[in-house]
Amino acid sequence: MSLPPPHPKIPQQPREKPMQVLALGVSRTGTLSTYTALKMLGYEPYHMAESILNGANGHPKAWGKAVRAKYYGKGKRWEGKDFEKMLWRYDAVTDAPTALFVEELLEAYPDAKVVLSNRDTEKWTQSIMDNFLYFLTGKFRWFYLRIFDPGYGGEWYDMTWSCLNIWSGGDMYNPEAYKKYGIERHNEMVRRLVPKDNLLEFHPSDGWKPLCDFLGKDIPEDNPDFPHINEGDSLKKTLDFALRIRIVISLAEWALWVSPVAAAGGAWWWYTRS
Repeated sequence: MSLPPPHPKIPQQPREKPMQVLALGVSRTGTLSTYTALKMLGYEPYHMAESILNGANGHPKAWGKAVRAKYYGKGKRWEGKDFEKMLWRYDAVTDAPTALFVEELLEAYPDAKVVLSNRDTEKWTQSIMDNFLYFLTGKFRWFYLRIFDPGYGGEWYDMTWSCLNIWSGGDMYNPEAYKKYGIERHNEMVRRLVPKDNLLEFHPSDGWKPLCDFLGKDIPEDNPDFPHINEGDSLKKTLDFALRIRIVISLAEWALWVSPVAAAGGAWWWYTRS
């Protein structure tokens, strides 16, 4: 799955359509497949990939402030209306960072239907460690982008770090910690807060029917097979693509301070290296 170029800077405007779907499952539970399915059903969903592409609109910095306020006591905690800064154009949400703000989003959008994607705890834990921990190492461009561009790459490096810190209870290199503080604890919270008649527990392997029945939608005639995105491979490729573009932009901006020739050569090298 490839993504379009980053979104241009768009000033916040009044919401034109109500928030309809809150897919509040944690990352690595089929959220990219769910995101794709919601788009196929006519929604405009928000996903971590969307927020990365919204760098020009200040989303990384805004989410960083919200996380630091809620989880680390730095600044005023965000209320429901504050999330409109990022979500005003969307009528559905999936994945992190929105999954970190269950209570706030339920308060902000009380009429939205809630979908909770689920997954076997062991497989989820392994996927988190294979993917998210990988993003935090020098094997991934994010590790270096945060140095060149702290306001964008740095914020998203910190966001990924915070997800792991939260879902592991502060012990992110310990698989057993994720089993205690991660998906099961999160899902129990969602079940406690959402009335049963407004909650669908779902995994992409369930196919179209339960999701479409819950949302009152018809199964797409031209896409009868539910989209199953190989998130492990696709997520790395998708983020790598987005971050290559951002690195080029960051190095190009450095051209104002460094030799234009050196900056252009560095940008091309980062973009083309395998």
